[in-house]
Amino acid sequence: MAYRADNSEMTDELIGYLSLGLIGVAVITLSTGLLGVLNVGLVTVRERRRELATYRALGASRFTLFVAVVMEAVVVAVVAGLIALALSWLLVAVASVVIGNLMWLPPDISMTVPPSAALVGLGSAAVVGLLAGIIPAIRALRASVVAGLRE
Repeated sequence: MAYRADNSEMTDELIGYLSLGLIGVAVITLSTGLLGVLNVGLVTVRERRRELATYRALGASRFTLFVAVVMEAVVVAVVAGLIALALSWLLVAVASVVIGNLMWLPPDISMTVPPSAALVGLGSAAVVGLLAGIIPAIRALRASVVAGLRE
């Protein structure tokens, strides 16, 4: 009986280390995604400098422009998250068929993407978009209206 308890503790410790490793991979992946969305946001603001200056000249408030630029980044990140989620569902479905053909699995074991994981993924994508949109939004607000209209 003591052997089982020791084995259980070792398994729990191993799962704890694997969880920490997966959290590290997730942080690196989300940081890379953040940099990608940040880059897209900076390029978009640079290319749309004249349009943003026109909005400001027509009476749009700084807050309105800030929200517009941040929301663009959030939308880009959530769309990327939806694409990743669809690819994950596809990968799990293919893996389920392949593993089902290679070995026998008990009927109570199914390979699925849990809804909670999907929500965490989409929520993480939205937060990454929100954080990545702040710097381009600040850059858009700092741009001179007069200089933007001259372009």
